[in-house]
Amino acid sequence: MKVQIEKLYSRSKTSGFKVTFEGKAPFFLKVFHHPLNLKRFLTGFFLTRPQREFKFSSVLRKKDFPVPEVVSFRLKKIWGVLPVNVGCTKSVYLEGLIPLDKLLGSGDFEVYFEDAITLLARLHREGFIHRDASLSNFALYRGEVYLIDLEGIVEVFPLLPFSRFRNFLNFINDVLKHGYKVNPEKVLELYLKEFRFPFGRKYLSSKLSALLRRRGVEGFNNSA
Repeated sequence: MKVQIEKLYSRSKTSGFKVTFEGKAPFFLKVFHHPLNLKRFLTGFFLTRPQREFKFSSVLRKKDFPVPEVVSFRLKKIWGVLPVNVGCTKSVYLEGLIPLDKLLGSGDFEVYFEDAITLLARLHREGFIHRDASLSNFALYRGEVYLIDLEGIVEVFPLLPFSRFRNFLNFINDVLKHGYKVNPEKVLELYLKEFRFPFGRKYLSSKLSALLRRRGVEGFNNSA
């Protein structure tokens, strides 16, 4: 059976391939490389990156999140027994998926960015964070913003919001690093509409103002 393999990207931690067997629909193969240090290599004792991607694809899809469908995973094992933080996942191939950082400057980017804020807030409301919340880990597929690279998803303690607030601020920081000028009032309105917390507005207003000052960006209006 003939097989066609197309490399889509190659990074320090992962590589992605479109794999097509003759007469069958293509699938996306994501390969997780060896971490650079022993500690990360051995975190597979708990839950490996391929396992996390597979698990949270299922968990989030059941909650109606727009995420890729990961159908299986494989792990590398020491002595054939002990799993380590290396392996691969097989996912349904999403033709035309475009990371949001590739859409900066497009006429509809503001809409996509706002959808990403709302999606991140929904994730936080459900008790999860994405440890690499960045424009490159949100993507446009058939007019809808998806959350991708699900090995970065982790569950957090639901009663304390601070890890989720930091996650939100890290995302905004990544957006600012790309040179996009955010509207802080609108960003907070969108985020807190989905993820409400008693002191959230006051806390995040302060932290977001400080972030904007560090980046030399205009902050909140005086009337806010």
